[in-house]
Amino acid sequence: MFQRKFRQRLLHILFVYVILQLFWWGVQLYRSYNVLYTDKGQLMSKLGMIIGEGTVFSILLFLGFRWINKSIKKEMESATVEKTFLLSVTHELKTPIASIRLMLDTLTRHKTEELKQQQILGQAQSELTRLQKQIENILLTSRTSTGRFENQDQMIVLNEFVGTELKKIQKWYPEHRFQLNLDPACKLHMDPELLGSILFNLVDNACKYSPIQSLIEIKGKQTEGYLTLQILDQGKGVSDEERKKMTQMFYRNAQTSDQVSGSGLGLYLVNNIIKFYRGSISFSNRENGGTCAQVTLPV
Repeated sequence: MFQRKFRQRLLHILFVYVILQLFWWGVQLYRSYNVLYTDKGQLMSKLGMIIGEGTVFSILLFLGFRWINKSIKKEMESATVEKTFLLSVTHELKTPIASIRLMLDTLTRHKTEELKQQQILGQAQSELTRLQKQIENILLTSRTSTGRFENQDQMIVLNEFVGTELKKIQKWYPEHRFQLNLDPACKLHMDPELLGSILFNLVDNACKYSPIQSLIEIKGKQTEGYLTLQILDQGKGVSDEERKKMTQMFYRNAQTSDQVSGSGLGLYLVNNIIKFYRGSISFSNRENGGTCAQVTLPV
């Protein structure tokens, strides 16, 4: 990173130096012509030539330096994204692995009652499922970032599908209440894995940023060839500035990133999938507090 910044600064210094040298070349050339040509018309003609050539050269030089500067800047941004990705993924994978290891150590090193064993095994299984979801998010993000979708679309009855997915999520958030309100006629032609990823990441995000014991509502209706799905929470809501950045890769709320776990990949992945299916996603604040994440997809 230091080398890249050094190269960028060196490029700026070089650009300024070349411009100054070009200006000095123009001044010296004008002085020479002023001695050689006594006729004012010839002198002004030569001056126009100097200005014209100098202007063209300066424009070409500026465009060239700008292109090089953009390349260096893009390389620096890519390096930053890569570093952020590695740090986020390492942290996200390390947490459930540490939890599972602790639970297994408890079972192997200590004598526990059968009921307690079943509880620990259930928690370990839940952490394994969470770990699996995080790995799936990483793999899907890698695929969707390059536009490579290996989708296997099929007709999905939304009530049944969302109900099944919601039961899985409830195991991770037993302290939240969930309410499902979907139009029985809601159907969608889509890859179940990708739809499951949209649902999981939006509900997971709603649970993370809303108080314990609060209600998470999932609503859906189908009108005029489009399916509208809403995930509503009772959190603090989102600011206008934050709303614009929520679907950016690795974006985390600076005020809550230390308290809430996450890699900043979930909503980015959701947005990629929705775009692939030519849909849209938006976030708005509810009147009584909380956020509404609305997904619109063509049926």
